[in-house]
Amino acid sequence: MKKTMDAGSEGCVARVAICLLLALAAGCITNSEVIVSDVEMGEEANEGEMSVADLLANGKYAEAERLARVCIDGGRHPFPYANEVVETGSGAGLQKRYRDFAPSSKSDITMHRLNLCSVLLLEGKKDEAHREMLRVREELDLLFDPDSQALKLMHGEREKFFKGDGYERSTLYAFLALSFMERGDFDKALKCVQCGILADSDTEKMEYRADYALLPYIGYVAARRAGANWRQEARKFDALVKELTGTAPSERELPTAILVAWVGRGADRTLGGEFEEKRFVRKGSSRGCLDAIAIRADKKEYLSVSGLADLNFQATTRGGRVMDHVLDSKARAKRGLAASANALLAVGASCLEAGLASGGGEFSIVMVGVGGLCVGLGYPTHLLGMAINSRADDRCWQTLPGRLIVVPLVVPRQRERLEILGYRRLDNVSRKMVEIDFGNTAENGIPVCHLSLLADREGIESVVEEGIAKKSDAIAARTKDSKFDEKAELTTEDDK
Repeated sequence: MKKTMDAGSEGCVARVAICLLLALAAGCITNSEVIVSDVEMGEEANEGEMSVADLLANGKYAEAERLARVCIDGGRHPFPYANEVVETGSGAGLQKRYRDFAPSSKSDITMHRLNLCSVLLLEGKKDEAHREMLRVREELDLLFDPDSQALKLMHGEREKFFKGDGYERSTLYAFLALSFMERGDFDKALKCVQCGILADSDTEKMEYRADYALLPYIGYVAARRAGANWRQEARKFDALVKELTGTAPSERELPTAILVAWVGRGADRTLGGEFEEKRFVRKGSSRGCLDAIAIRADKKEYLSVSGLADLNFQATTRGGRVMDHVLDSKARAKRGLAASANALLAVGASCLEAGLASGGGEFSIVMVGVGGLCVGLGYPTHLLGMAINSRADDRCWQTLPGRLIVVPLVVPRQRERLEILGYRRLDNVSRKMVEIDFGNTAENGIPVCHLSLLADREGIESVVEEGIAKKSDAIAARTKDSKFDEKAELTTEDDK
């Protein structure tokens, strides 16, 4: 009998030892750092999303109203694509509803104002947009005080005040610089350019630091108009724009007006990881996007400056953030505590089972005591792990477009009728006639017009069909009797 109990006790001890070894291994594996490569979500990920703008464009106003209310109640902008909403012209009532809406969380006020700035700029309400941008700039200056809350274990990143990514802050300073240029205050415009370049210089990937060509281009124009004291700065900005885009702005005539076209859909954010601690940038859809535009005014044609502000490129090439390492540490702590809690509960259960099965005695008392201690430590450890908030912040400046296309103009300060031609690659896919008043600005300022421009879907489809027809004719011409030969090369010169 004694031998049987000794054998049972030795088996229980063996099981406890195995559980301890497994717990140790699990803890080591869980707390080891897992390196995950940066992921860029493809544009097809949000190609099929139905937004309020899409519903308005299709005339489904009741559904758009309901979806807008859901977005507002969730603290998100009901119009994630501001250029499409302004293009349809059907959401004025809903836009007013959003303007009167105050975000429930104080940490979202900056994001709310940025989204509002986009709509105000496209609607031509420049004074209101300027005031909102100045408020946002003041809030961005308070970069460190409120953000300390996000560093605490129990606080999530979304609880901090929204500051945006580097390219979003740079875009704000670019818009503010253009606004000061329109008011004739070129010194403040140059200061905004410098602040924008600084905001975009803290990226993780060294090769993409401060490659936002829109900022030095604005700096060149502002420096040329600011007077002789800024000639050296103008030459620096001119060389930087040529380095980034291949074309120097000094090769063109100094503009008397600037048109900024908003095209395509901007980047969004999505979360991943076991505890949603990883934040990925989701590239905006290419639907309705243009590569370049040309403007005809007063029998002259003006071409856009290429490569100045591809916002989707800026959003997806910046690499990680400092906050990502904090969130990874929180996630590792959650995994470690969860593994430790599971191990403690497993060991505690085994010890309790061994103690109760031993039938009494000193061994039973010791095992029950150890099991109770492990269970008593396991549950608080599990609750502590659940309380740690490692969720990343998925907020962004939703109403930014996928690309800003800048066209410098030399036009008189009066109301002008412009013909705008949009191109995808070398194909003309849109044509639009607009009237713009270039005289409604400061006497010594440079008029700036923000315009929503979308590609014509029918134009794109006709271009694609024409290209397919040309390609099939070229392939048929290289075969015998209009039948495919096994030795015929099916790729054309256009594919190479």
